[in-house]
This record gives sequence, structure tokens and C-alpha cells, in this order.
Amino acid sequence: MFCFLSCRSESRLAEIVLIEFLDSIKNFQSSPEIFFDHLNIPSDDDLRAKIFGLKSQAKDDFIFYPLFFNNLRYEIVDKKNISKGFEFKVIIKNINFQNGIEKFFAKLNKIEGRSSKIKNLEKKERKKIFDNLINKVIGELSNCDYTEVVHFFKVVKNSSKGYKIELLGDVSNIQVRNKLINDLFLVLSPGISNSVYILKNIN
Repeated sequence: MFCFLSCRSESRLAEIVLIEFLDSIKNFQSSPEIFFDHLNIPSDDDLRAKIFGLKSQAKDDFIFYPLFFNNLRYEIVDKKNISKGFEFKVIIKNINFQNGIEKFFAKLNKIEGRSSKIKNLEKKERKKIFDNLINKVIGELSNCDYTEVVHFFKVVKNSSKGYKIELLGDVSNIQVRNKLINDLFLVLSPGISNSVYILKNIN
């Protein structure tokens, strides 16, 4: 009985970590460090530089993170015990890249048709306009504008840091690690084609 309760408690702790990780995507633009802290990867100079670069990039006035990350939907549908942790089956649902971008530019073109002064505005003002357009696009999306994928997340117990999301590869190798992280982003944004590399600045 004690073992059952203990295993159940551990699985709940692992599930909470997974939920926190998936929810951190919605704040990725402003707090990428929370996202990376949930991954079972070394906290080295490369990771710190990556976080710094992403925070600097988030100040850009023309960026699509809010469109594709802030609107992630997910459902944890199953779990099983694995060595050192648990594996969770998750349905990931996010905006279809082509649909989202086409709707965004359609609205942007209407504005530019009425005024050619957007490019002459300060970056802060342009960002405000773009963010407003993104919110309008999101408000008009239907279920057919979303793409979903099933992914299995392994959540393992790190002896010193509790449960972490496991990346399947040699995370001590920076090149391999960056490839694994980029692949993870594509999982979290299933509506983005592998040929569309909007995260080119993450390496």
C-alpha cells in the first residue's frame, strides 16, 4: 500500500513538472530561462548565451513567438513507468503556420493599404501594432487552423534537481543538444513545417 501511494505521489510530481514545462511555452518570449530550466541539460555558458540571445530577440518589433508559442494547447492522455521516471503521452495542438501567417499578413496589408507610415514608426509602436494584429488573428482562428501531434515526453528524476524533461541524445555535446532543442520546438509547434526554420537564431 505504501509503495502504491509513493509511486502515485512520484508520478504526480513528474506530471506537475511536465505541466509547468508545457505552460512555460506560453511565456517563452519573456522568460525563456524557465523553459530551459525544466530540461535535463547542463547549465553552461552556451545555455546562458542562448537565453540572453532569446531575450534580446524578444525585443524585436516583428516576431512570431506570440502567435505560435503563446497559444499552445495540450492534453496529457496517458502515462507509464520507465527507468528513473515516467513517460507521458501528450497531444500537442498549435496554430498551423501557413494559416496563421497568411491571416496575419492579410491584416497587415489592409493597414499598410490605408497608411504607409508603419515603417516610419518607432520600434515600440510597430511592436504594439503587430501584437494587436496577432491577437486579432488568434481571435478569428477556428479548430481547422490548428495542427496536432502526439508526442511522448520522458520525465526523469535528476538526483540533485528533481524531475526534468529528458532529451534523447548526448546533451553534453552542444551541437547535438541544439539539434534536440530545435526538434523539440518543432514538436511544440506542429503547424510549422520542418522546412520553415524560424528559430535560426537559437543556435
